[in-house]
Amino acid sequence: MLKNNFIHYIAKKHIAGPNLNDALSICKLAESSGWSTTISVWTGEHVSADENANKYQEIISAIIDSNLNSYLSIKPSAINFSLKLFDCIAKNAASKNIRIHFDSLSPDLADSYLKFLKEAKTIYSCLGYTLPSRWKRSLLDAELISKLNIPVRIVKGQWRDPEYSRIDSRKNYLNIINILAERVPLIGIATHEKILAERAIEILTKTKTQYEIEQFFSLPSIEMKLAQKYNFKKRLYVVYGEAYLPYNLRSINKRPAMLGWVLKDILDLKPKAYNNFQSIQKNFEETHELTQC
Repeated sequence: MLKNNFIHYIAKKHIAGPNLNDALSICKLAESSGWSTTISVWTGEHVSADENANKYQEIISAIIDSNLNSYLSIKPSAINFSLKLFDCIAKNAASKNIRIHFDSLSPDLADSYLKFLKEAKTIYSCLGYTLPSRWKRSLLDAELISKLNIPVRIVKGQWRDPEYSRIDSRKNYLNIINILAERVPLIGIATHEKILAERAIEILTKTKTQYEIEQFFSLPSIEMKLAQKYNFKKRLYVVYGEAYLPYNLRSINKRPAMLGWVLKDILDLKPKAYNNFQSIQKNFEETHELTQC
């Protein structure tokens, strides 16, 4: 019980707040500072597929009403892989051609996600897909997805490959990029590791494939460090709803920087939304000063 309470305490710092308006506030400030955005909602197992579908439709309506340069990220499992519910979500998105992006979950759901992606593509073409570099299968999945001509977000991912637990996720990350380069319209470089992001950028700048740096809104951003050397589009992934950790505590021994994140979460007592407003505003002010010089 104590462990669960502790995790819940630090997890609360990684959501914009419980409601969609909390996420919208951060998105509007982020976009005023030159970021585009991604919005998602995290819900518990007790939430029905219909309720989740309604939340996804609310996000799309909010993106349209607020005129945001944003897209929706969903978990197909949250709507029980229902094409009927997906069709309702897609109809809402079609008026502005808003991307519906599939987040990754655990490896055991990967086949179901891919199957649903192909089926959903027959209903709505503006889709995106996420590939975790911690899975060996992502190399083959990248080959399959490259034929669908959709944007791909590449992450390291939280869940280890059950059959290849010692896979080099950084090397695999770059291998996935090499497979997708020149074959998909856009690649989202979603990592908070500066060296890895820089290597990904170096590969993609030699190709015609568009790319952007995508940062989870509550984690330390590498954007300012990279912006001094490279010119790229940047996107902020903003989530609201139930508290959830965007990192896996069991991976601390393999990712030392994560210990710093945990300690920061424990010691930082201010609401996460407040801290994020300050961080984004600071980035905006620094960028504005550089532009004026």
